[in-house]
Amino acid sequence: MIFIFSNPFIKAVVQGAYSMNVSPTLLAFFLAPIASEAPEILESISLSRKGNSQNINIAFSNLVGGTITKTTLLCGVNYYYYSLLSLSLSLSLSLSLSRTFVP
Repeated sequence: MIFIFSNPFIKAVVQGAYSMNVSPTLLAFFLAPIASEAPEILESISLSRKGNSQNINIAFSNLVGGTITKTTLLCGVNYYYYSLLSLSLSLSLSLSLSRTFVP
């Protein structure tokens, strides 16, 4: 299912970002977690409607745990991506400067 629906989702996010004059990465940063947590949200609503305090606690812990896990993973991936990008840019800059100032 992920393979089938991921491409249309990405195209919709990119198209929506361009229509709102926002970076597609920024929009995906907010929409992807909401879309990926839809099952947990629906399960939490179902459990909360039963009215049992134990079910409400389980629903709340599912939402919080899923959110923390996905947000931490996303922040970690972004940190390493931009660290490698920064390292690559600094290396290319230092190489171009060393070629420029060779006597």
